[in-house]
Amino acid sequence: MQPEVSIIVPVYNVEKYIEISLDSILNQTLKNIEVIIVDDGSSDNCAEIVDRYAEKDNRIKVIHQSNKGVAEARNTGLVNARGKYIGFVDPDDWIEENMYERLYNEAVKNQCDLTACCYRIENEKSRETSAHYLPFSEELINSSKVFREKIAKELIIYSKENAAVWYMLYHSDLIKKNNIIFHKNLTTLEDYTFNMEVFKFVEKFIYIPEPLYHYRVLDHSLTKKFRSNLFDILLYVQNKKDTFMIETNLNAEEYKMLSAKWFIDQVKKIIFLEFAFYSGDSFKIRGKRIGRMLENQNVQDSAAMLWKSEKNKIMLFLIRKKAVTILMIGAWIMASLYKFKKTYIN
Repeated sequence: MQPEVSIIVPVYNVEKYIEISLDSILNQTLKNIEVIIVDDGSSDNCAEIVDRYAEKDNRIKVIHQSNKGVAEARNTGLVNARGKYIGFVDPDDWIEENMYERLYNEAVKNQCDLTACCYRIENEKSRETSAHYLPFSEELINSSKVFREKIAKELIIYSKENAAVWYMLYHSDLIKKNNIIFHKNLTTLEDYTFNMEVFKFVEKFIYIPEPLYHYRVLDHSLTKKFRSNLFDILLYVQNKKDTFMIETNLNAEEYKMLSAKWFIDQVKKIIFLEFAFYSGDSFKIRGKRIGRMLENQNVQDSAAMLWKSEKNKIMLFLIRKKAVTILMIGAWIMASLYKFKKTYIN
């Protein structure tokens, strides 16, 4: 019998959390599911743990592969998925027991290509929890034009929200017939680009305003290594977004402005991360990376486009003037305060 939902779980060195995650999946009130666990070359005890779970529950399929990253692990899951619908759960998160029953029933009842719920943010260090609701109404959207104008605008054009795959349920035909996969070379924003491709084809969508997914925020921020290719990834993603906007007719001036704002916000974030995360590089090397970024024509064009509408023009002015030293000093101060707060206050 074909599973109603295939749940793909990419696993890499999460032995502390994986059992909580798998227990929440296997305890779903929707019973006709398959759980595809892709062990992405874990060096801890994850391989043994997931194999033990598979021995106890025949709904689990475990695939072991060499470490290729979360995108390739999810792609392996997609190739092996047999369900009518496909969902994703990260191995350090957990879900409410009725999550997939709620999403699946709404999808089938309304013949949806895509359904989504909201989620709860769980801060591991502070133990704080907060429900995060998406800015959508609980109405059926049955037009690709309306979907793009309402949903894609919020999640893709100016992504104020986390365009993650783990709070959504996808019709498998939409993914497989359109050959949609995760970009294997992206180490960040892989969910964002995946959904960018999905959103081109969605005709029917419904949102369930219930926090059914628990997203765990881990406290790795002080030891996480800075990735020097972040700006290259950003350029790739922005180019894909430009193509998406043309192909979906979301290229009016309003959308171009929102897209430029998102792009500049990401540039600001990268400058901050140069000092918030450990890189081992000298100020000189970091300065060269920031300078290269500010010299980029896309950055300058986006900053110029925003100049009239932006209320806080200080950062925008410094970006347009390519004031590398001032931006570095400001980012260093902000990152130092951030680290102090993380270490001594939270």
